[in-house]
Amino acid sequence: MGMKTLWDAGVVPVVATGNDGYTNKVGTPSCSPDAISVGAVYDANVGGIQSSVCTDAVTAADKVTCFSNSASFVSILAPGGMIQAGGYTMAGTSQASPHVAGAVAVLAGAFPDENPLQLKTRLVTTGVSVKDVRNGLSFPRLDLGAATAACVATVDVAIVAIAEAGGTGTVTVSAGSACPWTASASAVWITVTSGASGSGDGTVSLSVSANTGAPRSATLTVAGRSVTVSQGGDSNAPSGSVIIADGAATTTTSSVPVTLSATDDVGVTSTHPSTSATSCTAWSDYATTRPFTLASGNGAKSVFARFRDAAGNVSAVVSDAIVVDNAAPTNGKVTATAQDAAVALSWSGFSVVYTGGSSATHTGLKDGTEYGYRVCTIDAVGNMSTGVAVKGRPAPEYDGPNGSVVIAGGAGMIATSAVTLSLATVTLSLAAVTLSLAAVTLSLAATDASAVKWMCVSNTAVCTSYVAFATSSPWTLLNGSGPRAVSVWFKDEFGNVSSPATAKVTVDMTPPTNAKMTATPGSKAASLAWQPSVDVHAGVASYKLVYAATTPPATCSAGTVVYTGAELAFLHTGLTGGTVAGYRLCTTDAMGNVSGGTALKVAALP
Repeated sequence: MGMKTLWDAGVVPVVATGNDGYTNKVGTPSCSPDAISVGAVYDANVGGIQSSVCTDAVTAADKVTCFSNSASFVSILAPGGMIQAGGYTMAGTSQASPHVAGAVAVLAGAFPDENPLQLKTRLVTTGVSVKDVRNGLSFPRLDLGAATAACVATVDVAIVAIAEAGGTGTVTVSAGSACPWTASASAVWITVTSGASGSGDGTVSLSVSANTGAPRSATLTVAGRSVTVSQGGDSNAPSGSVIIADGAATTTTSSVPVTLSATDDVGVTSTHPSTSATSCTAWSDYATTRPFTLASGNGAKSVFARFRDAAGNVSAVVSDAIVVDNAAPTNGKVTATAQDAAVALSWSGFSVVYTGGSSATHTGLKDGTEYGYRVCTIDAVGNMSTGVAVKGRPAPEYDGPNGSVVIAGGAGMIATSAVTLSLATVTLSLAAVTLSLAAVTLSLAATDASAVKWMCVSNTAVCTSYVAFATSSPWTLLNGSGPRAVSVWFKDEFGNVSSPATAKVTVDMTPPTNAKMTATPGSKAASLAWQPSVDVHAGVASYKLVYAATTPPATCSAGTVVYTGAELAFLHTGLTGGTVAGYRLCTTDAMGNVSGGTALKVAALP
């Protein structure tokens, strides 16, 4: 029958360790944990003892015999050399074990309510401590008197195992006859939460904090019994997540908030968010939110995060992504179509498409007033394009007026740049006439479905400013001689503008060239002849010859006019022979421009 079976049946097996002199092992079955294993000591100085395996030259009370087998798990020592019994004197652990068996019988009779464990506890906890000098181990030596007098309590477990995350445990105390007892822990990480003291049977409850380091163990002493509390170390890394900008898909800035979340058996202590999935340069205290700067530039950006617990375990890399977009949309094309009291706008080609449509109509406007618009697009994150500007002018009709201009009543040529414009019909009427007036009056007129309000007169093909419409207006042509043109634009009350009406005229302010003149004296006469003058624009109209005695007149307005006409020669008679006559010949063109004249002197013959 095995030791365990005996023990469970309430029988206390008492077994000698053996007499081989071993210091680190015992004989079977004393090695069973369900037996009381007994080694031998001397109870007095019995002189030198020689055994089959060893010799004790000196003996003394409580000295372990040299032949007694010994190991750390030996239960108790008892007298085993030399023992007289039944008429024999012998030495051996077989002499020691009957002492213990007898003691168990005594205790069982004295304490009938105690189980085998409690009886064993009485023996081993009340014995005198004796050191085995062979291996340095100490064991209790049987003391029956102390065992019968002791209050003994036992515990149900020798080891309480706690997970690294921390937890609780219990130890059940069995203490007959209302035996008092206490419980205490040898380490600060163990807390006795209840049952720190008691009397009789009871329960000790303990709590263990999370272990952030290597596995550890400590002793919980309950009713004088040692219970080992062991706890594993933390080897599990944290698990966590990172979220950028509350989970937004896009952002306009690289500075964003990140939300960090992690869990761990022993608590998360530090974290490291980064733009890199492969490097970790600096840990910082764990916090659930913090500002973060994404990698520069537009496009998809990621944040990678690691978490570290109090034991130094590092999590796998977690990440989240977001698109940085701070680029404004590109512009497209905008068209403004004016209507009666409204402007219709339409757009296309923008890089961001407006989900509400691509057109709009602005109503309730004042006809004839120009309105300006700018169409911009905004993308999903608020970036706005610079926009496209257009103008629209609402009106009931959009046809420009019909009009015309006639210069100087239709004259084809004038001799001055100071004229009056006359705006008349659509068709220009230019008469081939010449005038020699300082100013002329020209008429203006225009027709339109609406009222004609303004006109713009210009010497060029470009309109510079509008003035109120009038049927006549003074005007100054460009300086100098030559062909000149006047353009006129007409605008009605709603801003519709006509095509330019144009009239032309030639300005001639250039006098003819002087004629080359010769004189031949005659008897009391002078014969004068000249070459034709040249006039570019109007042509030569006439010649004028003036005379004065001795010296030619300074101008053709002085002296005596002796000839006017188109001829190229003149015979001046009635002169006094031997006297000098002075002449000046001037040429006049068709516009009245007069040359400075050619001067000549001649002496008449007698």
